[in-house]
Amino acid sequence: MKRDATITGLERLRNSRDGNPQFLVTIDGGATYRTKANTSDAYKLCSYYIGRRVTLEMTRFKSGWQIVGIGD
Repeated sequence: MKRDATITGLERLRNSRDGNPQFLVTIDGGATYRTKANTSDAYKLCSYYIGRRVTLEMTRFKSGWQIVGIGD
């Protein structure tokens, strides 16, 4: 599923087992989604994206929706 949204907050989470970064992303409306473990797009996330409109590509897992891709 793809969703256009404005990122309003980023919280750095613990690295994955393989040492890659993970984030909790808050979007307009207050919804939060985590980045999927070991996805390369997690390396893109930084304070630059706060307040920016992006396209989030998300997939539903047993644990809920997770971000698997981020487009400008």
